[in-house]
Amino acid sequence: MSEVNIKEEIIKKPKTPSMADGGKFKYGLTASNIQGQLEQLNSRKGQLKATTKSTAEGKNDHLEEIFRLKQRRELLQARMNKNKAWIDVYEKEIGPFESKYSGLVEEIHGIYGEAKEKHALGVEFLIKEFNYHPIFKHYNDDFTSVPFKPK
Repeated sequence: MSEVNIKEEIIKKPKTPSMADGGKFKYGLTASNIQGQLEQLNSRKGQLKATTKSTAEGKNDHLEEIFRLKQRRELLQARMNKNKAWIDVYEKEIGPFESKYSGLVEEIHGIYGEAKEKHALGVEFLIKEFNYHPIFKHYNDDFTSVPFKPK
């Protein structure tokens, strides 16, 4: 093709297909649609930034709570270990005594019973032999009362 033919073809052909049938209006609509979409995207971008910020703050709150819970767990674990050690000592040193406790109580009850009997015999001996009154009795007064007897 010659140079002249090329120029004629350029002049005859519209630059774009949309310009042939009212292209300015279509371009305006397209630009407006693009602008609306950009505004929507910017709005969505702002929402996502706010969501990301609140998510990061929430994550930090959760991390702080996890940290506090781990510290509490360590404290409770240390207390449990201390209590387990105490239980071991208790079972080793006090446990045998506790198992013998009822036997010891019975033995002490028997010893105390004997002591009560001996005491009563001693008081009776003092009354018979020395005219003794167990409570505030002096050898020269006539004060009387009922003596205490342990049960």
